[in-house]
Amino acid sequence: MTDLEDFELDLSTGAALDAAEADGSDPIATLPRLFRIGLSAIGHRKHIPQRIAAEIMEVAPTGKPKVEAWLAKAADAPMNALVRWLDREAVKSDQPVLKALGDTVLLVSLTPFTRHRDGHARVALALKVAYDGLPFDLDADTRFAATKLLIGWSMIGAGAFTSTRHTHAIDMCPSLANSACEDLSTMLHQQAKAEAKERADKDKPSQGLNKFSGAKPSLIIPAGHILVCPQPGGNKSGGVIMGISHIVAQPVPLARTPDLAQVRRELLSEFPHLTSTIDRILAELIGREFVHFQPLVLVGPPGAGKSRLVRRLAEALRVSVWRTAAATADGGALGGTDRRWSTSQPAHPILAIAAARHANPIVMIDEIEKAPTRSDYGRLWDVLLSMLEPETARRFLDPSLQVECNLSMVTFLATANSLDPLPAPLRDRMRAISVPEPTADDIVALLPLVMNDVARERGMAAAWVEPLDGTERSLIAKNWPGGSLRQLRRLVETVMSARELSRTMH
Repeated sequence: MTDLEDFELDLSTGAALDAAEADGSDPIATLPRLFRIGLSAIGHRKHIPQRIAAEIMEVAPTGKPKVEAWLAKAADAPMNALVRWLDREAVKSDQPVLKALGDTVLLVSLTPFTRHRDGHARVALALKVAYDGLPFDLDADTRFAATKLLIGWSMIGAGAFTSTRHTHAIDMCPSLANSACEDLSTMLHQQAKAEAKERADKDKPSQGLNKFSGAKPSLIIPAGHILVCPQPGGNKSGGVIMGISHIVAQPVPLARTPDLAQVRRELLSEFPHLTSTIDRILAELIGREFVHFQPLVLVGPPGAGKSRLVRRLAEALRVSVWRTAAATADGGALGGTDRRWSTSQPAHPILAIAAARHANPIVMIDEIEKAPTRSDYGRLWDVLLSMLEPETARRFLDPSLQVECNLSMVTFLATANSLDPLPAPLRDRMRAISVPEPTADDIVALLPLVMNDVARERGMAAAWVEPLDGTERSLIAKNWPGGSLRQLRRLVETVMSARELSRTMH
């Protein structure tokens, strides 16, 4: 049998196994791809690479030579070549599934040794993101298996284990997780006994006092969490907290800072003309455990891509973004409305935290210079000032909840065409970063990205969109000397529409 026949047999075997798994009742089949592959690979890795290869070939058949090389030899060079190609294709064709498939290649290929530490970290982050998205109704045994995989892989990525009899890191995960769970169980048991004894000792002399004082036990805030909103008082508090009860009187987690090098690569792939801007923004996160910037305002001409950059920044940092259009908002909208009104609602940053389910989302004030200057319901600029100072943000009195809320970890990121209309106190509190317009030299890098965006909005798969030919590129370049990305997008839309019309007529 030839090498090509071997390869095609491998692919057909992998595809058949995937189909059989999908038709069965195995609960693992309902998990995200990374957990499904990982749990299937532990202890019996045979045919797992073929299943991954079948998925890659279905999405990106042009990768056949690199997939074939990876299947043929278990070595770093073909693995790294395939993963790099998948990452590039994911950006070029706007297919995130290819990057996810690269994660699965690393998952089943990496060894537990130190030379693969970067790969361990990448897969650990992907596993954590997938774990956070597991369905709530997942059965306990399957969730526990997924948890053990995440714990075991994270321990490998931490670098504590550099020698082992296992060839593949994935095979070490169960034993490492079991050991960690046993140690944790013992530690928690001992800690609980010590805390129970301490409480009993404290309660003895003050038992009678506590009986009449009505004192409540203090809330324990775990590491990596903060208390955003205490429990509001009053007989109307039930209606006020509707929709945000999961962050009231509860510790709210903080989103950790991801790999900044990876974030930078993701942003530069979409904004190749904003290298300096992106570097200035990300520089502030260096050394920070959790995502948080001092107040920023991105300044640039209309169409430079400011709002899009903020959204993509949030996606790359894996935090939520809440947009407030300054032109249609006043102080009452941003800062919350008084509880006595029937339409009362908390401040936008509190709503942003509730929607994000983490305490450090990005609140984007879009076109901040266009905020209304009338003060009937309070100016947006004036309310924003109280949120930008660390001390006042930590004790922001919400008029709807009527309690002091902690907004100190919320990032306020504004966009503006000009800083001139802004009052001086606001300019003093916000660091301004310039967002320059792209030039004609950037058109080669920008055209594929704009085309993918247009195709996606039209419901077309980016991989099936024919690239612009020389005549089309020349026509766009002639009419776009640089400047607004909106204008470039309109030109691309015009060319693509003309192409579709021409095919219809012929």
